[in-house]
Amino acid sequence: MHPPYLQAARMKEYSNKMLVTVTQSVFSTLQLFVVAAVAERDISRWKLGLDFCLLAVLYNGFVVAGICNYLQVWFMEMKGPVFLAMWFPLCFVLTILCSSFFLGEMVHLGR
Repeated sequence: MHPPYLQAARMKEYSNKMLVTVTQSVFSTLQLFVVAAVAERDISRWKLGLDFCLLAVLYNGFVVAGICNYLQVWFMEMKGPVFLAMWFPLCFVLTILCSSFFLGEMVHLGR
């Protein structure tokens, strides 16, 4: 995720929020693919089946990356980059709460 001040400058030049979100997601995916290819060279570990792992990947791709990035760009357009930076810790807390509520994960604090 880019610092809010870089996103604010980008939004002044390119006002289409959806295009900015898609472009950021595509380039983030390419960068993470290179990192993952270096970190995990066993191709059998890359296979996804029709199970919980596929659900987690789809949830992360659509909800976390897509909707959250779009909302961050929208919020920054409305209030500015300082307010967005203030709410980053809240995003972390909301992620923990949603993963425990919707996905049934156990939350362990202090481990």
